[in-house]
Amino acid sequence: MEFVFWTSVFLIAYSYIGYYIFLNIAYVFVSIKDKDIKIENTFEDDYPKVSFIIAAYNEENVIERKIRNTLQLKYPKDKLEIIVASDHSTDKTDEIIRKYADAGIILHVAKERKGKTNVQNEAVKIATGEILVFSDANAMWGRHSLIRLVNNFSNPKIGYVAGRLQYINKNSNITSYSESLYWNYDLLLRNFESKIYSITAGNGAIYAVRKEDYEYVDPMYTHDLAFPHLMVEKGKLAIYDESAVAYEKAGETLEDEFKRKVRMFSRNWQRMLTNPNMFNPLKVGWLYAVFMISHKLLRYFLPFFHILLFISNMMLATNEFYRQILYAHVSFYILALIGFVTRTHHKLFYIPLYYVTFQYTILLGFIKYITGGNRAYWEKAETTRI
Repeated sequence: MEFVFWTSVFLIAYSYIGYYIFLNIAYVFVSIKDKDIKIENTFEDDYPKVSFIIAAYNEENVIERKIRNTLQLKYPKDKLEIIVASDHSTDKTDEIIRKYADAGIILHVAKERKGKTNVQNEAVKIATGEILVFSDANAMWGRHSLIRLVNNFSNPKIGYVAGRLQYINKNSNITSYSESLYWNYDLLLRNFESKIYSITAGNGAIYAVRKEDYEYVDPMYTHDLAFPHLMVEKGKLAIYDESAVAYEKAGETLEDEFKRKVRMFSRNWQRMLTNPNMFNPLKVGWLYAVFMISHKLLRYFLPFFHILLFISNMMLATNEFYRQILYAHVSFYILALIGFVTRTHHKLFYIPLYYVTFQYTILLGFIKYITGGNRAYWEKAETTRI
């Protein structure tokens, strides 16, 4: 039982701390990127045509601002095609988009609602750009973000680029603060992965891919997890460019974050368990396989490690040393429970609550997947809209 206890401790600690240390060491000694891979390359004013695809479903409150934001991005106007892909919206989204037809905005409406990935796949079929750029309706880009993102593709070895999603309301309340803390840590890991080789995941707010490398993935999956490993399997690089920034609101209620994470984790569970090649060193190389196992697979198994840790801790509690650990163990969960019952925003209670909730959503995502509860579409979290 001690083996189960200490193995669980090691895997939990490695997932959050050990992997970060590994990346620091790998950055110094094991980087396999060629020295000519530089993200500051430019096209020297001969920019490729870009198709900027915005996925939207019932976004009447933000879509006009998003269109205006996109129109003011720094990029040659004769090389920029803007497509808003509406996933069969039922509010005024399509009506608002049509007002911008004279500004060159192309509206593509899905015949039926099949989810974000499906409507993106449909939009790509009508896109004429050499580079496909994707964004969400609620993500507002910095003026130079597009040109910085596209500059990376002057290097033919780069197939996918994800920009930096920055939450604008991290100090609004304890929920957005907690989410921002976790997200910023995850971006730190991705930055190291990118500098060493390739990232393990992107984000839906700001990313781009060459049209020739685009994969029409199953609508049940998202580009965020699928595209990076698919690019690596092609022999291309999937990188992170922190200079290309999009701004968005983090969920401001625990309920919004709970729903969003369960939906995200259930789809990612499906992707991981049905596509083992992303962890196969024969397909993606040994270093990237370590990245994927450490950053994704182990992270998703954390709830099971916590369950094993607690059970083994209880069974070892006849020993004074393990009994003291159990007291601390139980105290942490009591703090989380107090935070849940009282809904207090005090960090002493909310941080444990956020962590426990995070693990619970991973577990629920797994259950949702294995019980057939996944679907390709979902309802947006209103508190994430700017």
